[in-house]
Amino acid sequence: MNKLLIIEDDGDTLEMLGCLADSLNITVVLKPEIPTIAEIQELAPDLILLDYWVFGKKGDSFCSAIKTNKLTNHIPIVMMSAVNKIGEIAMNCGADGCISKPFDIDMLQDIFQAYLG
Repeated sequence: MNKLLIIEDDGDTLEMLGCLADSLNITVVLKPEIPTIAEIQELAPDLILLDYWVFGKKGDSFCSAIKTNKLTNHIPIVMMSAVNKIGEIAMNCGADGCISKPFDIDMLQDIFQAYLG
């Protein structure tokens, strides 16, 4: 079964995303903080849904770190944020996609389907 890692510091959003993934029979790991690269390697997710701001840390730096590490660069990352330029930010840090907040549930389901089958 495919594994989705969701990194989001807002508890309500994290819970809602986790419930959505669960309802789609996707194995989901919820993280309210940015994990280490070693944790990413251990979790071995098939997709990372990454918030742009996580407790004052920018997700784009974390995304770049994953994408420049030869052991993790294969993991697709979809960034999410309410900032206006999330598409540009996602492209500049090597993310595979992005979604704007507030997001549409159908769009999230499409993303999950595209990356996790």
